[in-house]
Amino acid sequence: MNIPQLKEKIIPAFERAHGAGYQALFLIDNSQGHSTYAEDALLVSRMNIKPGGKQAHMHDGWFMQEGWRISQEMRYPADHAEYPNQPKGIKAVLTERGLYQARLRGKCEKKVQSRCCSMLQQAHNGITARLSRTKVSRAGNN
Repeated sequence: MNIPQLKEKIIPAFERAHGAGYQALFLIDNSQGHSTYAEDALLVSRMNIKPGGKQAHMHDGWFMQEGWRISQEMRYPADHAEYPNQPKGIKAVLTERGLYQARLRGKCEKKVQSRCCSMLQQAHNGITARLSRTKVSRAGNN
């Protein structure tokens, strides 16, 4: 449930049923929706730092670079010498996107909360920043 749904449907239905002079307290639990993702969804939390191993086989993604949409395969090709048909790790994905930095760790120590030091956080920040700068238009609306 989201705010527009609450404002446009639930509150008006309550007011029609009980009158405008009444107040209501709505308790909404959206927790079931937070873990509902496709098996191949692009979730950094399901990736390893290195390729292969036990991690999700994600569908291909894309990112914008200098105004161009760049497709990004999330698995190595079948003829790859070391990791044929294996999922790429976070390090490979960040490297392909120009976001990898050697100083990044897999996870931050608890005491290092003030600066971004994890590859997971860097992946999230970099992808979010690039998406926020990306102008997306619907087909037919140029």
